[in-house]
Amino acid sequence: VQSEMKSKLGNDIYESWLKKIDFLEEFNNYILLSVPTRFIRDWITSRYLDQILKVIKTFKKDIIRIEFKIIEKKKILNLKMILVPKIMKRMFLLLKTHFFNIIV
Repeated sequence: VQSEMKSKLGNDIYESWLKKIDFLEEFNNYILLSVPTRFIRDWITSRYLDQILKVIKTFKKDIIRIEFKIIEKKKILNLKMILVPKIMKRMFLLLKTHFFNIIV
């Protein structure tokens, strides 16, 4: 869907506005997307919502509307602060095991 929006609306619009959209959940006939600010939500809905819905309907005809939830970057950063150390620990253990196997 994102690559289709990028080709239909152009790289500048995609990079400036649409890239900030994240998929959250799909329901019976609508999808829930997130954006980081109210301003971005309002800008997207006033200028691009119809075009976005049109692209989405080419992939999933049952979708008749889009809803946006505002999730601030701060909350996303907090989530990353929790996940990154866990990921780094797993990578370290994997590398340590792999390195040990090479030496032995």
